[in-house]
Amino acid sequence: MLHPDIPGHLRPLSSLRQVARTWFVLLALLATLAAAFETRLLLAAMACAPAYLVYVPWKAWRRRQANRLLIEGVQRFQSGEHLAAERTLEEAARKDTGARRAMAVYFLALTKLRQGELARAERLLEVVDHSGQLAAAPALHEHLLDHVALCLALQGRLGEAREAIRRGVVRRSKLAAELSALPEAVILARDGYLPAAARLLEARWRGVEAVGGWYAKMARLVRAMALEALEDPSRRPEAAGAIAGARPVALEELVPLHVRWPEMGDFLREKGLLPGGRELPPGRG
Repeated sequence: MLHPDIPGHLRPLSSLRQVARTWFVLLALLATLAAAFETRLLLAAMACAPAYLVYVPWKAWRRRQANRLLIEGVQRFQSGEHLAAERTLEEAARKDTGARRAMAVYFLALTKLRQGELARAERLLEVVDHSGQLAAAPALHEHLLDHVALCLALQGRLGEAREAIRRGVVRRSKLAAELSALPEAVILARDGYLPAAARLLEARWRGVEAVGGWYAKMARLVRAMALEALEDPSRRPEAAGAIAGARPVALEELVPLHVRWPEMGDFLREKGLLPGGRELPPGRG
């Protein structure tokens, strides 16, 4: 079983398993109707039939609940209410088994990522990807593995992160390719190739800025760290500008970036973005 620590209600059923379950219910219904023609089974059929009349509207009601909770959970995630989003998205996942559950678990994984629970986020994303349920939602499906790669890269699991990026290439459109820039830069930086990380982000910066939000803030900070590693005084204003562009940035926003990356934590403290350091005077950073 893929990631056995993930509970059943957070495991979307694959399309094949959903079809199998639907056919099981349908065949059971047909068998019940057929039994109605047998006198000795008539009473049993009459007892079973109401269950099917209840089952269909009950499933429709559960789907409506899942839709409502999914929308509410995504809105809370987007507004930064991560704990509330977690509760809502997990409840949405309990109400459905397929695509709605997959979307709920996908956004639940992103809330975990934003809170620095990188390993948990990666496992949830892998479970969603394994189900295949997001294939019908290209906007999510195309860059799901880039999120996996980011979780792995931030943990320092660089070989696995590279493999996740490689797996994602075959499904990626030009727009979705921009979302691989941050994990690719983190891999290079953590592997000791900070100048290469700076060049990569510089070459793809327009796409990174187009994504915006938390993603662009984190990319700015990785870029600032990489630029300073060039030891070129002429690039220091760019590094300072990247840090300035990331502000305002809350402490909780920085957790995923430094929780498993000590060098980044030291850099952020040096720049006064984390407790324990102070802002350096201009031109000396």
